[in-house]
Amino acid sequence: MKQRIAILVAVLLCACMICALPAAAATKTNGTCGEGVAWSYDEATHTLTFSGSGEMDNGDLGDLTPWENLIEQIFYIVIEDGITSICDYAFEGTTQLKGITIPDSVTSIGESAFEHSSLSQIELHDGITYIGRSAFEWSSLEEITVPAGVKELSFGVFRRCGNLKSVVLPEGLITIEGDAFTDCTALQSIIIPDSVTAIEGAFLRCSMLEQITLGNSVTFISKSCFQDCIALREISIPDSVKAIYSWAFQNCTALEKVTIGAGVEEISTNAFWGCSSLRAFNVDSQNRVFSSDVAGVIYNKDQTQLVRFPTGFTGHYSVLEGTQIICREAGYECIGLTELSIPDSVTEIRNDAFMGCKALKDLDLGNGLAHIYAGAFAECTSLEAIIFPTALKQLDNRAFSGCTSLRTIEFYGSFPLLESFVFFGVKADAFYPMLDTTWEVDLTAVSDQILWQPVCSGEHIFVDSEAVPPTCEIPGQTESTYCCICGYVSVYPTEVPATGHSFSFWEHIPPEGTPAKECLVSRTCSSCNYEETEYAYKVGIVETPKETTPETQPTTPGAKEQIHFSGVQIVIIAIVAVTVCFIGVEVYLLLKKKKSKQN
Repeated sequence: MKQRIAILVAVLLCACMICALPAAAATKTNGTCGEGVAWSYDEATHTLTFSGSGEMDNGDLGDLTPWENLIEQIFYIVIEDGITSICDYAFEGTTQLKGITIPDSVTSIGESAFEHSSLSQIELHDGITYIGRSAFEWSSLEEITVPAGVKELSFGVFRRCGNLKSVVLPEGLITIEGDAFTDCTALQSIIIPDSVTAIEGAFLRCSMLEQITLGNSVTFISKSCFQDCIALREISIPDSVKAIYSWAFQNCTALEKVTIGAGVEEISTNAFWGCSSLRAFNVDSQNRVFSSDVAGVIYNKDQTQLVRFPTGFTGHYSVLEGTQIICREAGYECIGLTELSIPDSVTEIRNDAFMGCKALKDLDLGNGLAHIYAGAFAECTSLEAIIFPTALKQLDNRAFSGCTSLRTIEFYGSFPLLESFVFFGVKADAFYPMLDTTWEVDLTAVSDQILWQPVCSGEHIFVDSEAVPPTCEIPGQTESTYCCICGYVSVYPTEVPATGHSFSFWEHIPPEGTPAKECLVSRTCSSCNYEETEYAYKVGIVETPKETTPETQPTTPGAKEQIHFSGVQIVIIAIVAVTVCFIGVEVYLLLKKKKSKQN
């Protein structure tokens, strides 16, 4: 009893303390937000109203507002005429917002004003001249017409608006800052007006963006500007553009056609990385820096330097006669390039020029090549043989590293400068001139996985080795050709896979007294007579028992027929028996209990 009284007293004390809380702790529904601006909230209509004149200001509250505790209850916002601005973070997180009225007196919208808002439609009048950073980021906007008075779209202003499908930009807009439309995954087309001069990484990961019209005043395509726009199929770079910077169109995997305008003077080596569908570039004939050949490969204007392959190029390519330099990363990861012929005019192949060209199998380096830079053919995993010209002077670090299919390396000139890891990860035979004294060096220091062998200085005398046919279990090999003087191999044997056994049908060989379903079966290979035996049930063959006859299985008159149960049937019978026993015990206990009550 005493314990119950104590609990009741505690409850009464808590109630008294709650009642004693000051009225000021209740949620505010009105107040001021700047000199001359008042706000009020109508709980019945879920409407937040601003009245007065001047700028809306949340004072020293930073990203908080006086109506912060009401933010998730607001359905409608009414801003009366006279208010000139919407403050920073004003309606951030209004996840129930359905509509807003903005008067002509408002000229600016602050930073993150509608961030994470559920607002899907908004009408902005042309008197608005400023929209702050991230103003509509992560909102539910479906369409937007940017006011004519806005000259600059701020950083991240519409970033992550996943429902945004339609955007109208005004003539008069000058700059689109970074991430302005990043991750707008529903946006399908955009027209950049002629007034825009700078686009700074604004459309990153717009995965549904299919059509882009660039205005005639854009001066550069910035880093990552259209990166990962995987639906983009075609782009025309206007004559006003001077430079296309790093990763500008990286991983635009559907991009098939690129037109380079007359004014482009700089193209970053990785601007079109990962554009696996890009088959050709088309450079304007009036361009003073670049040109393109009939295959859609970019050269400098006088075609002495090969600048860039289209990443989706496939098949064989012959570098133009007169080309002297193949530029850095020119054919980087052109995974469809299978054959490459380089003319005698080429003297240098720069860093990573053909790195990652995994289908490149046949390579003709020409006779004039003197210097192959670092990583030039690294990770060309299909490359099988290399013949270096007599003009070769230097191979830089990792030039052929990771060429795991490489089997033959031939040098015909004097010993070149070989930097470290030139053939890292390569196991091959390397041949060098037998009588050239410059090769009298410790070649194992270059690579201990390369088998270095001197070759004839004169004519080889080639002989053919016989082909080895494969058997059912052992692989064979094709015919090969080698020099009987120095051992130089000109044609390597290739492995022919084992043929595998050619078996006949399974045949029954039931031993006496063995149940039919477990009887043995056998089959024989028609090529090598290999025989294998197995139980029938393991290979899916169950023999139907033959009917017995009086001669093979006499019956006894009046004998009882034997009943056989399968394993599953036995388990079911056991379960039924246990269940019946259990029910019987329960009935017995119930009757006993009832009888004891009667007594």
